[in-house]
Amino acid sequence: MDLKKYIESGILEDYVLGLTSDTDNKEIEQNLVKYPKLQKELNQIEDALATYAQSKARPMPEGLSAQIMQSIDDLATQPTAQSDTSTSAAKPQATLSKGTNTLGIFLGLALAGALLGSYFLNTQKQDAQQQLAVSQTEKQELNDRFLAFQLDCEEKDGTILRLQEQIDIFRNPDYRPISLKGTDKAPNTESIVYFNAKENKSYFDIRNLPTAPSDKDYQLWAIVGGVPTDMGIVNLSNGLVKVDHIGDAQAFAVTLEARDGNPAPNLDELYVIGNV
Repeated sequence: MDLKKYIESGILEDYVLGLTSDTDNKEIEQNLVKYPKLQKELNQIEDALATYAQSKARPMPEGLSAQIMQSIDDLATQPTAQSDTSTSAAKPQATLSKGTNTLGIFLGLALAGALLGSYFLNTQKQDAQQQLAVSQTEKQELNDRFLAFQLDCEEKDGTILRLQEQIDIFRNPDYRPISLKGTDKAPNTESIVYFNAKENKSYFDIRNLPTAPSDKDYQLWAIVGGVPTDMGIVNLSNGLVKVDHIGDAQAFAVTLEARDGNPAPNLDELYVIGNV
């Protein structure tokens, strides 16, 4: 059994508050005997709830105590029937009346105690249930915040790794930067291919290509023997990206093509080009 997962499920809190079924109770009690850690956790939950209930106990509603005591007084002072038949019969009746009044007082006190006990137990149970709900909500919020923090850290770690990779490329003398200058289509545009003939690796730095329309993509080409060779779609948001290495490339170019690219370049949409 995964004790951590079992404890975090909240079933022990439900057990303490009497919210579990008979079947669950039987299973829980078996687990408490089998796993001392669960019994220790249960004791801590009971102590916590008891402490909270005492700190949050509500005062008795104003007037309730007076109403209960008045009911007791009414029971004690109720008139009893007197016999008119004879004087000798009156004495036993008086004795009976006194005993009846005493019994009424005890019954009233018992009733008052039961009402007060029920009221405070119910109040404490409601407070404990509300606090448990609040605690579970806060726990979920903390879990969500931790998950968001974890995802943020992973994203930043990925960014750091990519930046470190780029720095290594820029510092490596084996990478030759090949500048792709803008054509008349976009004269102020520039991109760079980092060409490593020694390791057979190439990277494409998008630089400042204009944003492509929603129905088009930029496509990178290697010119080999005067023939364009497809090197794939380039995404402006990726910055420096690794591309297929074509060792005998004589030039590189980027064109704006239909969405997902074309098998041959549209030279009317040539944006940048540069010789190796």
